[in-house]
Order: sequence, then structure tokens, then C-alpha cells
Amino acid sequence: MAEVIKQADLLEPLLQSRGLTIFAPNDPAILAASALIGALNLTQVQTVLSNHIINGTVVYSNMTEEADYMSAGGIPFGFSTNATGTFVKSGNNTARIIAADIPIANGVVHTIDRVLVNPVSNTEAAQSAASSNAAKATETAMATAAKGSALQSITFSAGVVGSAAAIFAGIFAGAAVL
Repeated sequence: MAEVIKQADLLEPLLQSRGLTIFAPNDPAILAASALIGALNLTQVQTVLSNHIINGTVVYSNMTEEADYMSAGGIPFGFSTNATGTFVKSGNNTARIIAADIPIANGVVHTIDRVLVNPVSNTEAAQSAASSNAAKATETAMATAAKGSALQSITFSAGVVGSAAAIFAGIFAGAAVL
């Protein structure tokens, strides 16, 4: 699947993006959905992958129910928590978050137990959400700078996780997260 990410022209955007939240399926989830994913055309695969990403904002596990979040494919995410865990929903697909708040150089990754096979997209909603997220990030950065707080960037070693693209491509290729 890592090759599909490259062919779908998603690798470079993932590398260049800042403020990503990625819901990355674990190895068993990829294996369970491989036949279904293999039956999709390239556009559908690209849409499914984009429906695993929140573009323009980093959403940690304690923030999932604070606001409405839109996928990079323009589909709303739903979140719920019960005695068995925290869940993310895209369309009619729900996955349990099994590892949360994994930091990467350009965002955060949450490992999930299922592929959110949602080939539906809404380009206008995705663009609107990305613009809104970028504006909020700029506002927050300016407010923080005005208060005199020093913004620090965290650099992770190659042994940890270097980029969202590496995590996402690696997971869809069947590699373990850490």
C-alpha cells in the first residue's frame, strides 16, 4: 500500500503538511481489509486514506469531543467513549483507538483497530475545514507569541517517528508503528 500512497500523490503532501492528526490502522486491521482495499480504484483508495487524516490541526485524545473535526476527505469524524474504549467514526465505519497520542514531527498519530473504509469525499468541506484549521493555528500562534511564551519545536530522532508519511505509509505497508 505504500506504493499506492506514492501513486495517489499523497506522500509529498503528507511530508509537507504541518498539524496532522492521523488515525492509522494497525497491522491486523490492514490485513483484514486488504481484499476490500485491493478492489478499490486509485481515486477511492486516495479518498479512503484521506478519511484517516485531520489536516491542519493536531487533535490529542483528550480533545476528541471538544469540537467537530473534518477529515482531509471532507467527511466529519465522530468520537465516542464507553467502558470498552474510545472510538472514531467515519461514515458507517467505526474503529477503536488502541494507541493514542503518538507524536510525530508534523502532528500526532492514533493507532486504530480497523480501516475506515469510507470512499466518500466532499472536497468543498475538506478545503473549508483546512482553511479554518490554518486560521485557528495562526491565531493561536500569534496569541502565544504576544504573551511572550517561547515556542519550542521538538525534533524526534530517526529511531522514533520522523514524519506522518513514514507512519502512514509504513502502516499501510504492514509495518508496526513503533
